[in-house]
Parts: sequence; structure tokens; C-alpha cells
Amino acid sequence: MKSPDFFIIGAPKCGTSSLAWWLSQHPQVWFSRIKEPHFFNDDSEFRQFRARPAYEELFAGAGPEHMAAGEASTWYLLSDTAVPNIEEYTGQTARYIVCLRDPVTMMPALHRQLLFSGTETEQDIRRAWAMQEARAKGDDLPAGIKAPVHLQYKNACSLGWMCQRLLQRVPRERVHFVFTEDMAGDPQGSYRAVLRFLGLSENPGDVLLEAVNTAHAPKSRAISALIGLGGIIQRGLGLRTGKGFLRRLRQINRRKVARKPLPPGFEAELRAAFAEDIALLQRVTGRDLSHWQEPQQPG
Repeated sequence: MKSPDFFIIGAPKCGTSSLAWWLSQHPQVWFSRIKEPHFFNDDSEFRQFRARPAYEELFAGAGPEHMAAGEASTWYLLSDTAVPNIEEYTGQTARYIVCLRDPVTMMPALHRQLLFSGTETEQDIRRAWAMQEARAKGDDLPAGIKAPVHLQYKNACSLGWMCQRLLQRVPRERVHFVFTEDMAGDPQGSYRAVLRFLGLSENPGDVLLEAVNTAHAPKSRAISALIGLGGIIQRGLGLRTGKGFLRRLRQINRRKVARKPLPPGFEAELRAAFAEDIALLQRVTGRDLSHWQEPQQPG
């Protein structure tokens, strides 16, 4: 069996689903049967797999033709323990891919995703942002939430400090940054850069470089609440989430939505809140991010 040797560790709503799909089509790549197993973040209840044999079974089909095996658990980047655990598991040989995005467009996308999954219950984005301090103290949390840290939007979308911490733990040559805007503007170039990083053929044949997991919302809030309750019950019984009836129900309950503008003045509030971390991310990655200080539509 081939063990996983590369990890797309984040961040949520930054193109990880698209990149995972692109890589899964490559004949030299074995991708985890479940995209986000969330095995190594043992500091969180947000885990699909807890037992090592069950996790490794996700890679049991890898053969000698697969030069790389990987998975994409989007909350690893935020976790305090995921990267140290991966380093121990792989003997400090793992390669890390980090997808990055302007936090001012990431935050609304994350809020929308958490509403869809039933994690978030506050529909008003500005109020959800304002509730962070109270929620950090354990107040105003949705019933049965397993990872309250996901509702701390400021921290969850501040990618600069997370990337800085990553590079303090892992040599730069084992880390590859991918910007969502590059994936959208030059998908072929972004894909080839990832393939070079992984040491794979840049001519994999027909690969569909399409966007995956784009903006969506629930058709029914009641069904979203039911899905959230079902997940709580599954976890209470020790069952793995993300499969079976609840997964099919999520798909049925999904509808595409137009991207709404932020409430008046809220974009400026977010830009001020994220300015310091964007500056840090610019230093850490060596990428000019000055255009992130300009008004943009949320994604």
C-alpha cells in the first residue's frame, strides 16, 4: 500500500475541491476516496476518520503507476496538531499544497458554506461577524456544533499567520502556494505548477480543469437543520459522516446562487480587519497582494 505523501491542507473556500478534482484525474496520482478525511487534526471534533487502519484504507488501491498519493482536508491549515502529526507520520517527507484567497471574499463564501452545512445558523452575515466574540466565550453557538472555531471567521480567514506557522514547521521547498485567482485566470498554468511541485508528468492527457463546489445555498433551511442534526447523531453513534443518506440529501438540497454584494460599509470593515494579516501573507509568500485592498465582489 502506498501511504499519502502530499496534502492539500487548506484553506476552505479557496479552490481545494477544484484542485483535488484536477489532480484526481492525473494517471500518476492516487487521490483519497474521500476528499476530506480530516484524520490528522486530532485537536478537533471535525474528523471523518480516527483510526489509522480505516484512514490508510483510503489509499489501498494505489499501485506502482501512482507516483503520488494525497488527500485534501481543508481545516488542517488551521489546526495546531495536523501538520506536526503529518510530519511524524511521513517521516518529515510530506509535501503541502495551500490554496489561498482574498479573505474579504473568502469570509462570505465560508459563511455561506457553513449555512449550507447547518453549522452556522445566523443568516445575516454582518451579525454572524459581530457574534464572534460572544461565540468565542461559548455563547450564541448553534446546538450540537462540533467545531466552534469554524465560526471564528476572522481567525479562520486570516491565512497569513497560518502560512507563517507552516513555514516555521516545514522547509519552504516542501510547500507550494496556489492562489484561487490564478486557478481561475490561468487554470492550465496553475495545474502545471502543481504537477512540477509533485514531480509528475505535465502531459497527463485529457484533464477537465473545471471549477468545483462553486457558490450554492440550501433549497430548504429546515432540511439543512435536519442534516445538521443527523450529523450530530452519526457522530454520537461513532459513525463516519460525509457518506450515505445525508450526503445524498445535501446534494438534493443544493441550489446555485448568485453572489450577493456585501452590506454597505461591510467590505471596508473586513478590509480593515484583514489588512495586517494580508500584509503578513504577502511577506510570507513573496506575492504582491496590494490589489486585495481594492473593492471586489464577494465569491
